[in-house]
Amino acid sequence: MSYSYNIQSPAQYLINELLENVFLNCKTSDWFRFLLVNRHWCSNAIRLIWRSPFFYSEDHRIIDVYLSFLNNEERAELKTKGVVVPPTPSTFFQYPVFLRGMDFKALDAAIRDWMFFNVHPPITAVHEEILETLNDNTTNNIMQIEPGPILITCKDSFAISSSNPAAASSSHKKIEPDSIETSKSNRPNYSYLVTGTTSDDFAWHRAVKSVLVKMFLRYAPPLSIICVDEPEIFSIGDEEHFVHWISQVRELSLVADFGWWDIIPVLSIGCKNLNTLMVSHLPNFKEKEPEQVSLFFDFLTKQEKLVRFELKNSECFHEGLERVLEALPATLQHLVFQADNKPDGPNSLDVLTRFRCLQSLEFWGEFTLTDTLIRPFTSNNFPNLQNILIAGIKICNRFQNWISKINTKAN
Repeated sequence: MSYSYNIQSPAQYLINELLENVFLNCKTSDWFRFLLVNRHWCSNAIRLIWRSPFFYSEDHRIIDVYLSFLNNEERAELKTKGVVVPPTPSTFFQYPVFLRGMDFKALDAAIRDWMFFNVHPPITAVHEEILETLNDNTTNNIMQIEPGPILITCKDSFAISSSNPAAASSSHKKIEPDSIETSKSNRPNYSYLVTGTTSDDFAWHRAVKSVLVKMFLRYAPPLSIICVDEPEIFSIGDEEHFVHWISQVRELSLVADFGWWDIIPVLSIGCKNLNTLMVSHLPNFKEKEPEQVSLFFDFLTKQEKLVRFELKNSECFHEGLERVLEALPATLQHLVFQADNKPDGPNSLDVLTRFRCLQSLEFWGEFTLTDTLIRPFTSNNFPNLQNILIAGIKICNRFQNWISKINTKAN
């Protein structure tokens, strides 16, 4: 008796969902082992691994895979910057479709790694000869012997000349790039042609990042996690597509520096259902235009489902902390603060009494929590508070006893 198996059946979707839940309860390192079990396990593990690839690795080969999905327009844009992406065979999976989490800082690191392996001139036998000559030259200098040939340049052509003018004519070599073969042991997949007379790492990096973001906007569904360290990301591609891309973000991490305030309107439109918000380097509100500050607080007040809020390395911790806390929903459950100076004003932490659902609180910094500052904790009942972590902060005995009581109760 033979059985037919319909991969599109509802049962198959249920099996995939159950298997994914099993994988999510395993270590991330185990996902790579699941690739070898069978085809079914492999396809499900692939989806999980490529859901947030830059959270697990900054390997340059991730960039290679994503570049294979560029369309002709994006390849042409990259070519104008001097990098030619060769034709690539189609892949078994459409990896950009799986993307759910994006860490742009890790993306930058992966692009830098990719540039080192693919854009810069590859290690070749010629390079090895040059390095060997340099080593011999260093040894000769140490032994006070007349130096041999030294490297002069290694850009669009490779030249070896001598520091001794009399020997220059006999020792000079010049090898054109077209005649250089890539070392199989060091660069087995070197296939990106770099044009132009001068190298511009910054231009190459920006070009690659730009086309990748445009490709993600075409392929990837709305994200659920995003880490942004520069506002320029929001200017790539059509704003409407970008707003759609971040419309389902639940976890947002921001470095509020430089031109970050200019993207607040986009965030206010796209991110309305956050449950986790992490902000670092938030500047002093007095240094910003009132309209910008108002937009920021409008963005905070829209986060009615926010569960966790983290504020780190921010000047507003000294001036404006109370305003930030007042803008957060009263249903907040987890708070994390990190600062080098104490909150401004003796009653700055009184606003914490709003958060009756608070379950955990973390303070990281180098200041003293006085009796006045801790009054919200010792004089009010937080029925759900289970954990308090204080690091680097001096606290009075009264607060220490209260913390011990809370932690003991939780255990």
